[in-house]
Amino acid sequence: ERAFNQEARSALIYPAVLVGSGILATLVMFVFVVPRFAAILDNPKADLPWVSKAVLQTGLWLTQHQFAVALVVAAVATLATYASQQASVRRSAWELAGRLPVLGPWTVHAELARWASLFSVLLNSRVPLLGALAQANETLRGRSLRGRADLVLGEVRGGKPLSRALADHALLEPAGLNLIRVGERAGSLGATVASLARMHAIQSQTRLKRFLVLLEPLAILGIS
Repeated sequence: ERAFNQEARSALIYPAVLVGSGILATLVMFVFVVPRFAAILDNPKADLPWVSKAVLQTGLWLTQHQFAVALVVAAVATLATYASQQASVRRSAWELAGRLPVLGPWTVHAELARWASLFSVLLNSRVPLLGALAQANETLRGRSLRGRADLVLGEVRGGKPLSRALADHALLEPAGLNLIRVGERAGSLGATVASLARMHAIQSQTRLKRFLVLLEPLAILGIS
């Protein structure tokens, strides 16, 4: 759980610093740099594009309302800090990340890595299958994954093999299902589930690195 939180925090710190510094630099330019060129607006001979006029007028407005702008920025920062500490907000943010193109696969692999890791530890500690599966399901945060995992648990309780229940509800990829089948047939489910955890942990790290590689040019482009 600690490793997972550190991984998620590392993914969020970099974009937060990059975007925050970009917003701060933009405000400094508008408040201190742009107003120096505002006299151009009063020049009747200056034929300025509408974009230039908008930038200069925005800079003048921000200069004239510095105190109000500072209050708004401080209020937004305080609200964002407070919201980030709320469990409901974090759950909503996690659900939103799961729907995004690049972050979505990372959240899935990260959740399945934690799920399989705890599942394997419990199985290797001689915890009964149903109890181990129920406790492992508690680690899943995404509603979709948690719902499918609970359906798998219900069907295993009804007598269906674990591998078949996982396949019916598409909780694992084909490679993971093959590991579960091998573990069931060989009587070493704990060992194969541990391999499944390592596989998803590697995939999670790969997806996270890919996200960071894509984020840097996109953030720089947006700030520019």
